[in-house]
Amino acid sequence: MKDNPKEYDLGVLLVHGIGTQLCGETLVRWGDVLVKTIGRATRNRVQAEVQPAGRASDAARDSLTTAVLTLRSPSGQQEPWLLVDGWWADEVLPPSYRELVSWSVRALPWAIVFHITQRFWAGGQRNKAGAKFFQMGIAIFELLIGLAISPIFVFLLALTIVLGLLPIPQIRSFIRAAQGTLVSTVGDCLAFVESPVRAAMIRTRILARLEWLKEQCKYTMVVAHSQGAAVVMDVLGALREPVQKDSPQLESEIQSLAPDTLVTFGAGTNQLASLTRLSAGLPERVGMKNPVTSAIGALFGCFGITVWLGVSVFLHETDLRTILLGIGVLGMFVLASPLLTKFLVKLVSWLGKHWDAVKTREKKISIILGVILGGILMSAAVVCWLWLGPNPTQFPLAVNFAPTALILLITAISVILSRKMRDVLTIVPPKVDRWYDFYASEDPVPNGPTRISEPESDKRKSKQISNLGSFFADHTSYWDNLDGFVLPVLRVCAETGKSSWQNELPKESPEVDERAAWRVRSLQSARAIVCLSWMVTAGALWRFHRNVIPLPFKLASWLPAIAVTMTRFATLAVAMVVAAWVSSSIVQFIWRWWARSEQLRVLGHQAVENRGLWYRAGIWSVVWPVIALAYFAAAHRLPDLISPHGLKDIAHGTEGTVIAIWSLALWTALVAAWLLPGPRVPGSNTRLPE
Repeated sequence: MKDNPKEYDLGVLLVHGIGTQLCGETLVRWGDVLVKTIGRATRNRVQAEVQPAGRASDAARDSLTTAVLTLRSPSGQQEPWLLVDGWWADEVLPPSYRELVSWSVRALPWAIVFHITQRFWAGGQRNKAGAKFFQMGIAIFELLIGLAISPIFVFLLALTIVLGLLPIPQIRSFIRAAQGTLVSTVGDCLAFVESPVRAAMIRTRILARLEWLKEQCKYTMVVAHSQGAAVVMDVLGALREPVQKDSPQLESEIQSLAPDTLVTFGAGTNQLASLTRLSAGLPERVGMKNPVTSAIGALFGCFGITVWLGVSVFLHETDLRTILLGIGVLGMFVLASPLLTKFLVKLVSWLGKHWDAVKTREKKISIILGVILGGILMSAAVVCWLWLGPNPTQFPLAVNFAPTALILLITAISVILSRKMRDVLTIVPPKVDRWYDFYASEDPVPNGPTRISEPESDKRKSKQISNLGSFFADHTSYWDNLDGFVLPVLRVCAETGKSSWQNELPKESPEVDERAAWRVRSLQSARAIVCLSWMVTAGALWRFHRNVIPLPFKLASWLPAIAVTMTRFATLAVAMVVAAWVSSSIVQFIWRWWARSEQLRVLGHQAVENRGLWYRAGIWSVVWPVIALAYFAAAHRLPDLISPHGLKDIAHGTEGTVIAIWSLALWTALVAAWLLPGPRVPGSNTRLPE
């Protein structure tokens, strides 16, 4: 078959993430940023013209949404790029809410546990030996909390099914809206993992786009976000075990459709790989079929046994010495049992290599010796218990289960954190020549770099960037990060398309990322102070004024007093959360001005050397009043402050108050700029022709 001439130099497939995006929405949002960044980053020496754009129908393909981008370099050379919307949201048939809850019973604890474990694995590869032990302790503590709260989240999800049936319009509408949001977001992940037909429909859509793009363009590239990135990785053969080999036919098909470059950002590949493995089942080499379920059962077993023993001590049925003695004796024998059993199995295997009589009866001999060993250990435990002298009538039954539950919990956690588990949940690299993975520092979806079975290289690497430093906002703010994300993506586009104007872009500089991380730390510090101040204010209000907190609605007279108290507490909590959100939003608004001004300087090849003094002063002018309010609340001086006399003094001294706050904010900004000046970003040495 004769190859047709390619119409476009570069084809870029833009694949959206989880959610209910409209057709063309991704193309418009991402494409607009790319077009504007081309002009800014080349100081308008490269002209970008978009024409045509919209639906492009092909008789052999379904309707596509595309945009043709014509780039004119300073030398007058034209380069046509084709941007294609990789829209797949319409291929997902949302599951019912009952299906989502049923799946969450298994998947939610797994997702929470491996969200924590991913941080441990990522940090363990960078830290030294001493720091690893400290980090392991932190990971174990976080795992215990995650294991404890995961059943609560599952229960709340199930409870919403019942609450949605209540004949109260306000509650029903709120619950139904929450259910719809969960189904349209998390439901996409369920659809891909648990429904082979839905997953195949999504993969087919992406493959069709890639095949069409290959026919039209000399070079191709995919830019994918969130679960869209995970879907593309699966299409390119990444969601397989490192030891798994593809058939020659599948290998050839993947290679023929693989783009020249893949860019993923905020990728949900780690989470999707772990959930896919949960659905398929863990291999035997891990040691447990489902360590997360075992850990949850053991943890609640330990909690129940502790309560049981505590009640027994309270009722004087036993004492602490007897409990500790019993747990120690039984624990010693429970630990010795598997070790001696393993020794006997190896001994019988070794004897079988030397005597044929043992070899032919190896399994039978192992069983007999195991039974004998069990009897000996049980007898030894009883003798040891009686020899130590506690009264048998004081021996609590719960002690029998305590060592087993504790050992099971320790074993399950060790399996979860083990290298074997990490290897099982590690993916193979995608079958592309170049792959760049971007993840924001606080983005919970990738939660660190994508785990791959091969070491990173110049053509396959993950890079951490700094967006907003927010657990809630980092995942959706990549395209606002002009210097840390958009500019590197544009560089990759120019390199993939072999553009003649690559040198017109600002040079890659590590100081840009260092400066961005420094700015984000400033924002995080301000947000933390604001939130902590509002927590102090809320605590003081509850302590001194709980009985005068207004109720949002009239409660029924037959409700107990605790219902009124809890309603007041919930009202105060919601009010403080809203106040903290509003204050943090104002701080973030000022910070965005600061970040955007420095990002535009980087795109304009200019040096960034200032210390952000005035922007910092603006941020602190919001922070200091919140701190002052927390102080007055904690000192029980709010009644004097809001009294008619106090309000009159504030009204008369408004000008002086504003000046005092601004002066304090300016001095704080000066001290911060002196102590933490921030990295300097060098400018470009190239000059524009006159």
